[in-house]
Amino acid sequence: VPYRFDVEQYDRMVELGILTAKDKVEFIHGKVVSRMGQNDPHGLAVEELNRLLARLLPDSLSVRSQLPVVLPD
Repeated sequence: VPYRFDVEQYDRMVELGILTAKDKVEFIHGKVVSRMGQNDPHGLAVEELNRLLARLLPDSLSVRSQLPVVLPD
């Protein structure tokens, strides 16, 4: 049975240097998983989607693309 971490435990691993910016991982539903690589088509698609979303949203909202976010369960 895999062990599931909570956000505080994950943050502590980063704090202690167990996980660093060199580790290509992300934290999803209590699991530390390998992050997919990005290539030029991916980057272009993200850029275009950001542009389109930004046009659709009111000024009071913003687009946070590929940035960390902590959501409640």
